[in-house]
Amino acid sequence: EKVRQRWAKLGKPTTIRAVLEAEIATGIHQPGKAGLTLRDASVAVAIVWLRRSLAFRTSLLEGFGKNRTAALSVIATDAYKKELEKHHNWMLKSTFKLAFNAAPSRSEVLHRLGVGLDLDEEF
Repeated sequence: EKVRQRWAKLGKPTTIRAVLEAEIATGIHQPGKAGLTLRDASVAVAIVWLRRSLAFRTSLLEGFGKNRTAALSVIATDAYKKELEKHHNWMLKSTFKLAFNAAPSRSEVLHRLGVGLDLDEEF
């Protein structure tokens, strides 16, 4: 919802580049040591987190496909450490760790996805 509100305030640009250029033009992102310091509640920050989320999901699915014997909790933890952990504070790290430890088994995930027993052997 925040992104939609920001987008409307920027004149509803039609490309991601136009949105980012419009945000920069408003002055909400301030110069920093390595370019611009992004302001929270901006489209730019939302895009950064979208990319991080997609990278985590990609890493999770790759791990699930490559490591056929590891528990889902191990695969999820590895993907999290690779993609998201460095961006989270202690509370979020603890929450993710707790959630991963409660992850279902590999066979349960495949069953929920509707993968039959014959296909299960391939995964």
